[in-house]
Amino acid sequence: MRSPLPLVSVAALAAALPAQLFVGTDIGLPMRSTTLAGFPNVVYSTHASFNVNGMASLDDGNTLILATGAFTTDLYRSVRGATPALLVRSNIDLHGLASGRGQLFGFTNFSSPMGVHRVDTTTGANVLVADTSASGYRFFGLDYNATDDRLYGYTEYGSVTGLYRVDIDSGACTFVAPSIPASNTQGRGLACGNHTVYLTATRGLDGVPHYAYDLRQGTGGTWVSFTNPYTTTNATGGSAFLEVRQPYLGYRGQGHVTVSCTGAALQTGRTAKFRVHGDLPNAIGFLMLSLSSAPVHVPLFQSTVLQWPPTILTQLDLGPNGLFELTLPGGGGPVSFYVQYAMSDPRTASGWAVSNGLRLDFLP
Repeated sequence: MRSPLPLVSVAALAAALPAQLFVGTDIGLPMRSTTLAGFPNVVYSTHASFNVNGMASLDDGNTLILATGAFTTDLYRSVRGATPALLVRSNIDLHGLASGRGQLFGFTNFSSPMGVHRVDTTTGANVLVADTSASGYRFFGLDYNATDDRLYGYTEYGSVTGLYRVDIDSGACTFVAPSIPASNTQGRGLACGNHTVYLTATRGLDGVPHYAYDLRQGTGGTWVSFTNPYTTTNATGGSAFLEVRQPYLGYRGQGHVTVSCTGAALQTGRTAKFRVHGDLPNAIGFLMLSLSSAPVHVPLFQSTVLQWPPTILTQLDLGPNGLFELTLPGGGGPVSFYVQYAMSDPRTASGWAVSNGLRLDFLP
């Protein structure tokens, strides 16, 4: 079942403002946001007051989805922190929220089975993605990372606490980093942006700051503290990283390699970060770029590609951390490009790993 999140229009993309980290609490305080300028000493703006149990952001760079109610959960929509409007009542309790692949995901603590579910924003229905009842992981902090097409969850419960990577397709949970180095390791809001996890720790009254974890570090890296705007409360809450994500088209093949483009809309005067992320260091690969799309199965890859042969096929190898990054300037449109990536991977049956398809929408 696919969650029909609101469609993103070109006009909405053009109107999107620079990326911001949004945070909120479940005791009705105003939501806050920051561009992260001056990190780690960041400044926050104030928005509407709302009881936030979970928060996620849509691809348009403008829309937040909010969960409120610890036991009976309603989902709301807010434009950049403005007064929220009701979307639907969820069939299950929801705490951490994540949005990716055009779908909404949430962690349920009290429903069975406990774990991460995909949630339909029209009907409130749910489908299990990752069962955490056996492990005891409680991902009250949850978000989607476009760079590697994974969910990330933070747990204070289970045999090994800390940050985990969650495979959307298999439900497998992989340890990434230990708990934050604080007097109280609670973290109830989690947002992904810039290939970084931002954990909005919720013990501000105890002097606990927020924390960031750069995923380029790999496993067992270091958390870096930054400003927590809620210094008078220990309330739980949620967070989201609001930015434009160029459309994810699916068609992932064998292996696991991801193409993404996030940041500002691709219009004149703005930029976005194009990334290729693979799980194989120093991989040899090829970027496929076309002006149109007619998906077809390619026997060489044993996978479907957006266009074959592509308009442009160029070798693009990944670095020692399996990541390629390029800043794209906007403008020159309207025109769209269709992008996919194939890398040599001896672990797959075909010998190739094929990424998801991506559409890059360049605006005037």
